[in-house]
Amino acid sequence: VQPWGQGTLQGEATNQYYSLDNITLQNGICYITAKKENVQKRAVNWKDDTTILSDGLPNLRNYQYTSSNIWTKKKFFQGKYEIRCKMPQGNGFWPAFWMFGGQRWNEIDVFDSYAGTTNLVSSIGHDYDNRGKSNGCSKKLAGYDLDQWHTFTCIFDFDKMTFLVDNKEVRVIHRILTLNGQPIFCGDDIGQGTYFQLKSYPIERMSIIANLALIANSGEDGFVPIDDSTPFPSSFEVDYIKMWKRSDFEEYALIQPNPTSEKFTVTSNSTIYSVNIYDVNGKLVQKIDSYLPNTQIDLTGQPNGVYFVRVELNSKIHSLKLVKFAP
Repeated sequence: VQPWGQGTLQGEATNQYYSLDNITLQNGICYITAKKENVQKRAVNWKDDTTILSDGLPNLRNYQYTSSNIWTKKKFFQGKYEIRCKMPQGNGFWPAFWMFGGQRWNEIDVFDSYAGTTNLVSSIGHDYDNRGKSNGCSKKLAGYDLDQWHTFTCIFDFDKMTFLVDNKEVRVIHRILTLNGQPIFCGDDIGQGTYFQLKSYPIERMSIIANLALIANSGEDGFVPIDDSTPFPSSFEVDYIKMWKRSDFEEYALIQPNPTSEKFTVTSNSTIYSVNIYDVNGKLVQKIDSYLPNTQIDLTGQPNGVYFVRVELNSKIHSLKLVKFAP
C-alpha cells in the first residue's frame, strides 16, 4: 500500500485530509475511519507550507475532518476485482471501491455511494481525447442495505465488463456496440460504419483503491454534505479486496508482414502498451506508445536488414525479429 496522503482544496467536493493513521486492522477487518478532528496539514505534501495553491490559499492549512484512502503500489489490468465490505451510515459519507491510473486517466468505479446507504453508482472512463479529464459512463443502482456486509465484483475483460453485487449480475458494459447500443455477437451481419467502440473503456493498468471521502457541498445525484447528525468516528469496513487474472489467457504478439519492405503491423490479443524497434547494434530506431490491440509501424527511410521489435503487453514483454528488404 502506498502512502497517498493528501489534503483537499477549498471549494472541492470533499473536505477531508487523508492519513494512513486512519487505517486500523482488527480481527481480520480493515477499518477506514472518518474522524472529526482539527489538524494542520499540507494540501499537497510535496510543496512548501507557504506555496499558494490554485484556490488562493497557502499549502499549509487547517482541516476539521480526517479519513483515509489506500492504493496498491502495483497496477493491474484485465481480470476480476472484488471487495467484501460494509459502509457507514450518515450524511456526507462517500465510500468507494475503484481502480485508477495510467497516462490517460483510466478509471473503473466498481461503486461510489454518496446518496446514503441504499444507492450505488458504477462508472468507467479514460481520457480518450488527452485533455486531462476522464469521460465517464455512469449508472445508478438503488435499493441496497449498504450498512450490511455485501460483496461487490467487477469482471474486466477485453471486450466487456460485468458488475455483480453478491454474485448477482447488475450491469454489463460492452466495448463494441452497434449504433443503437446493442452488443455485437459472432454471426451478426454488421455492415461498414454501423458499430462503434466505447471511448470511455479503460485501456491501461490501474491501482486498486478503497477510500472514505467526506462530502462538502450539496449537488446532483444525491450529494449530501456532512451536518450535525453525521456520526463521528465512523468506518468503512473491509473484509477483503482480491484480484484475479485469468489462468487460461496467454498473450501473444505477431508481426505481419515479415519480412517487410516498408510498413508492418504488430497485432496482439491484448492491449499493446508500447513498441520499441532496435537495429542490430541495439540502437533505438523508433518508439510508439499504442494502447491498442493493433499498431502499424512505418520503416520507410530505414536501411534494409534485421531489426528487433520489443512489444510491451499487459503481463509480459515479447521480443520479435523483423527483416526489412528492398522490394
